[in-house]
Amino acid sequence: MLNRARGFALLDVMIAVVVFVIGATAVIRLFLGATEAVSQGRRWTAMAVAASREVARLERGYRTLAPGCLVPPAGTALSVDGVGLAWTATGDSIGATITMEVTAVSARRILIDTVVAGFLCQ
Repeated sequence: MLNRARGFALLDVMIAVVVFVIGATAVIRLFLGATEAVSQGRRWTAMAVAASREVARLERGYRTLAPGCLVPPAGTALSVDGVGLAWTATGDSIGATITMEVTAVSARRILIDTVVAGFLCQ
């Protein structure tokens, strides 16, 4: 009768370590991807808020001189949270259209969006 040693062979341990490392790497990549997505989502939200505030400010300025509304001049601005805004305006004393480019940096990426808003002089 043969007496077998109990325990794991070196090959068994090495295979288990490789499987563990591959699994841990996959989990870490998923976590980092989710973290980056959340960060990017926050930047998109900050961009939308900054653009909304600036368009509202431009609209108020346009309507200040009603009924002879003046189209706001082209311009640029940088929000408190680092969102860049650049706009042009077209129109007349009846209505205006604002075209705004919104930019921000998020996790090694430059995010760019364009917002177009139109409103009437009332």
